[in-house]
Amino acid sequence: MTLDKASAGPLAPDPARDIRTLAGGLSIGKRLPDAVYVHVDGLRECPAALQELVARALEQAAVPPDAFNVVKFGTLAPRLSLLCYERFDEDPFPPLARAWTIDLRSLKVAERRYDPSGNAPILHRKETLLGATDSRAARWAALTQALDELGLYADAAKIGWRRVWSERLRERGYAVEDHVLVRLESPPKPTTTELVAVERHRTAIERNVLSTPVQHLWRHGFLDAQRTFFDYGCGRGGDLRALRAAGVDAHGWDPHYAPAEAKTPAAVVNLGFVLNVIENPAERDEALRGAYALTEKVLAVAAMLGGAGTTERFQRFGDGVLTQRNTFQKYFSQEDLRSYIERTLGREPVAVGPGVFFLFRKDEDEQAFLEARERTFAPPPSVPAEPRLRERPSQQSSKSFRKLEPDAALLDAFWECALRLGRIPARGEFLREAELRRFGRPTQILDSLLRERGADALERSAARRRGDLIVFLAMNQFEKRRSRGCWSERVRRDLQSFLGAPKAAEAQAIALLYSIARSEALRAAAKEAAENGLGHLDAEHSLQLECRMVQELPPILRIYAGCAARLYGDLEGADLVKLHLGSGKVTLLFYDDLCEKPFPMLEERIKINLRTQLIEFFRYGDAFPSQPLYRKSKYLSRNAPHFGEQRALEEALDAANLLDRDGFGPSWAEFQDRLRHARVQVSGFHLRPVTYQS
Repeated sequence: MTLDKASAGPLAPDPARDIRTLAGGLSIGKRLPDAVYVHVDGLRECPAALQELVARALEQAAVPPDAFNVVKFGTLAPRLSLLCYERFDEDPFPPLARAWTIDLRSLKVAERRYDPSGNAPILHRKETLLGATDSRAARWAALTQALDELGLYADAAKIGWRRVWSERLRERGYAVEDHVLVRLESPPKPTTTELVAVERHRTAIERNVLSTPVQHLWRHGFLDAQRTFFDYGCGRGGDLRALRAAGVDAHGWDPHYAPAEAKTPAAVVNLGFVLNVIENPAERDEALRGAYALTEKVLAVAAMLGGAGTTERFQRFGDGVLTQRNTFQKYFSQEDLRSYIERTLGREPVAVGPGVFFLFRKDEDEQAFLEARERTFAPPPSVPAEPRLRERPSQQSSKSFRKLEPDAALLDAFWECALRLGRIPARGEFLREAELRRFGRPTQILDSLLRERGADALERSAARRRGDLIVFLAMNQFEKRRSRGCWSERVRRDLQSFLGAPKAAEAQAIALLYSIARSEALRAAAKEAAENGLGHLDAEHSLQLECRMVQELPPILRIYAGCAARLYGDLEGADLVKLHLGSGKVTLLFYDDLCEKPFPMLEERIKINLRTQLIEFFRYGDAFPSQPLYRKSKYLSRNAPHFGEQRALEEALDAANLLDRDGFGPSWAEFQDRLRHARVQVSGFHLRPVTYQS
């Protein structure tokens, strides 16, 4: 239902501003980061302007006065919600039955209904919604205190639904009767039975692309003809067929589909989506240890991720659930999976994606992988189109820098190697070193090249390499890697060249790592990045940019994003990353074809909280309408596909006053209405007039 602004009139002179200001200053109500909840009986203690907003909203949304009992005031977005919690007084955790949400700018109303007898959202700490003089508050607050003291409200993000909360109470041996916490006389009955025969093999699927963990192994260069591969729990063998076709020596074993195959050691081993389908914890541990025992270099482990919203649809079974297909699934969180692997194998895993970890057999291999992951891509060397070559020295100058002139290709190769390293190559780092030394010492040759080609490119390479190293060391400290210090000779040489002695270098890294807790330091770096064309700075609250540009950021911001990557995995799969500069959060944004569409739609948002180490997933579609990305050019690199066309399109829309100057912009439907009203349409990356037939 859309409210008619002309007939109904405004809710207030500026309801969007008023609700944020007034609700933010309330002294009563249950306060969350984005809203304040107030019971209708507590409204009398609210400012008259808020009471007037509720009255107008009630009238215009055509909601009966007795149809709701809680008002939700938005403190970040200009929204007001009227909520009906069933049996608010009688139920200690009343379920939500109905909700009306009113957008105070567009005056649109969205209504949702819930089944209060099923797994509906529930309300905790309901005494906080009441006024200070309400006689009900004291009794309800006593229950809250008892639950807090027992730790039952820990990890509050997971207890907002009836089924999860009831299960938590039951597992801890408690019940709530008439707002009083009581201890159950006998322990709860187990939710599983050994009589159920789980059909694990039914979880195996046919694949026409590589599985997620094998894709990660391929992308990081671990799968080639020089290394053997073994798939522990290979299922129907889709990964093996694809790898063999690519020339990889690949083998596998599966208890159902390939039980006769031998479990053979291999350089690279995959344990993909096996742990989550084993219902017996001891057997699950055995599978993880067995796969690692076969590993000579790196093991990839992958398991299903999910939370309360995933498991609540199924029957509880052991420490997981039993699906309708009679298969078992244990859904991990990212941190649960990390902890389980480390606890079982006694080695720290490396997160490379959601639910995907690498484990290295040797400390040296682990450190080499981590260091390479922080190395930025060096741009192509700036080689003149027609290299200026020195004339061959005369007989009188035979003691000069060179007796013969090396060819241009040799000089270019040496120059490219120096740019890649950011310094003069040490002995053995330039493959054609012996050939080069026939013409002089490498230091002399590099000095000559610097005079001819300029020192700027080499200085930029050195600065980039210095940043890579400081980020690499800081990330080691963040994760407290036991393998730190097991560096290659090249890394030790780089540390000495760019940062000094290892202890001094680590001290610099620790200082920079601690500095990410200072918002002012992050904002200063974000301002510098935005001024250099790296993303968009939103009023110093956040920096948003393409994920592929993160490696170009100042080191402090790379470390900030790196901490999120260590919890979640590589950020490269996302389209945009949003660095929140004051809240300790990093958000990843996934769009439907970011580069090829002028207004891509948001498909998924992942919020990584560095302080709580909680990762939240938000998917958009039918249930949660997606928002188009307007002004996309603000976030893209200058060399992104269609960047110039995108910028020109946005300028044309601005000239026609069709885009909002701030905020997220209009909904997609509203934007299309604006285009029709202006008699234009977006065709590709161009704004074209439209002629309508009368």
